[in-house]
Amino acid sequence: MLEKMKLIDDIKNWFNAPWDEWKVRLYWLFGLFALIASCHHLYNKMQRPVAALLLFLAGLLILYYYYVKWFLLSDPMQWGKINPCPDYLTLIDPGNGKDTPAKCVDFIGVSANGTIQKANMSSLPNVPTSSVFSVPPNFVNSRQLQGAICSQVHEKGLVWTGVCPEL
Repeated sequence: MLEKMKLIDDIKNWFNAPWDEWKVRLYWLFGLFALIASCHHLYNKMQRPVAALLLFLAGLLILYYYYVKWFLLSDPMQWGKINPCPDYLTLIDPGNGKDTPAKCVDFIGVSANGTIQKANMSSLPNVPTSSVFSVPPNFVNSRQLQGAICSQVHEKGLVWTGVCPEL
């Protein structure tokens, strides 16, 4: 009885998934249906078993390629996949996302020109401002703000892969 309840809950959760998950499910459902229908036509109607096998293998590779391209890789301007701090800095205060900037601290001394000082872990939570790099909220959604923050990153001798181009 308990297993039936779990199965029912699993089915409900599957159908109550967010739209992003449904897009992936529909992609695979229709893609595999079209692929299998095409292979079935080649194998049964046209009597081409080798062609059907090759089409199936190539079709799977094509479906997987576009799955990765469309669903796993995202726009580099989308905040979710980008580190909230320049490379090797540690996020100590994420801000509130509206008007308070995120605070990133250098605990290993990565600034090429020494503008950002290395902070001591024992100084937490009161880190000196010379060790803090502030990131304005939602800057990635604006090309103008991104340009300003990238010039600040380069001035402080830092690198931010995926956000700021190398000099």
